Amino acid sequence: MAKKQSTATNVLEKSYCNFSYLSTKYIVMHCLLAYAIIIISVLSVIWIIQSIKIIELIFSHNPPIRYFLQLSLYIIPYTLFIITPIALMSTLLYVTRKLWFDNELIMLQSLGVTKMQITSSFLVFTLLVCILHYLISFYIMPLGYRKFCVLEKEVESQYATLFIEESSFNKLSGLTIYVGYKIGKNKFSNIFVYDSRNKQNSIVMTAEHGELIVVKTSNSIKLVMYNGSYQEENKKTKHNSILFFKNYNVEISLDLLIGIKKDRMLEANEYYITEMLWLDKNLSINQKQRNKIITYGHQRIIYPLINITITMIIVAIILHGYKNHRNSNIFLFAFTVSVGILLINLILQNMSLKNIIFTYISYIIIVLSGLYGLYDIIKYSKKSIKWLQFVLIRNIFW
Repeated sequence: MAKKQSTATNVLEKSYCNFSYLSTKYIVMHCLLAYAIIIISVLSVIWIIQSIKIIELIFSHNPPIRYFLQLSLYIIPYTLFIITPIALMSTLLYVTRKLWFDNELIMLQSLGVTKMQITSSFLVFTLLVCILHYLISFYIMPLGYRKFCVLEKEVESQYATLFIEESSFNKLSGLTIYVGYKIGKNKFSNIFVYDSRNKQNSIVMTAEHGELIVVKTSNSIKLVMYNGSYQEENKKTKHNSILFFKNYNVEISLDLLIGIKKDRMLEANEYYITEMLWLDKNLSINQKQRNKIITYGHQRIIYPLINITITMIIVAIILHGYKNHRNSNIFLFAFTVSVGILLINLILQNMSLKNIIFTYISYIIIVLSGLYGLYDIIKYSKKSIKWLQFVLIRNIFW
């Protein structure tokens, strides 16, 4: 009798181990596939939106396409950083709904797989996503964004004429330029220029047509205008003078045009995590900018952590609602709670820019929400252990 019980126990353990491994592999693979499809779809949509602007610029000015391909590539890590929790949430809702309505949850439980084992399968997938998210957050995103900003300035310096739009007022380094029509690549007609660079005099120029010429030797561009007028007014005396010209040049420094400085101020997304949390005290920025960088640094830690919290919440709600097998409202509720967590974090992030204390409140809310989800999972998993043991023994002997 004892030998029979021992044999039954061994069979039970082997069956449980096999089913646990297979169920984990099955769920993780489904999650990875769904996650990959969602990420690729979102990135494709963003790529198409960017391509609309890129194609227009390419046809208008014929710059090398490699610049725009590189810019699109460098911005991908930042995009991934933003959309990862949303993609994870969509993946979990899709996979759990599939398991639910295809009765796969019932099959797994009847084979001895506990709710905790099912939860651990989702956690394995979430941990993989979370590790990747932290890698993007701490290293890949600032590296890519820094290269993006440098290349963007390079493109702007070499193709400054891309930013002169027709039928609109273009503000360029103290100049306001309006062009009625673009005749060719760098040629315009019906030109109006307001020059506010001189503090004593205000200057207004008009011309029938003109063109932009890039002067590489002086790192500037020349707006050459033809058949126009030059009007100057002294701001104190209000004295006006006007002259007419056949040819007049306005020189614009490219460094001023695109805001290049020898010591360029880095944007918050260009800093690495260590640079953000331990900000250089000698950095010439005001307290508001300093608080912004520190807040964004904490968000680099908090935002990937939301992945685990969302997983705990979704799995806890859906497994707890499993008794109402056909109640699809449970998925809407899980979606609402998950979106609520993301919105709360976004609100607290904006509030943290004024007071850093809201950053720590965000930590507390995210961690407590995840722990509550874990507690709920453990609580309802324990209630089903005895029933699952009975099912396993019944399957073995009968």
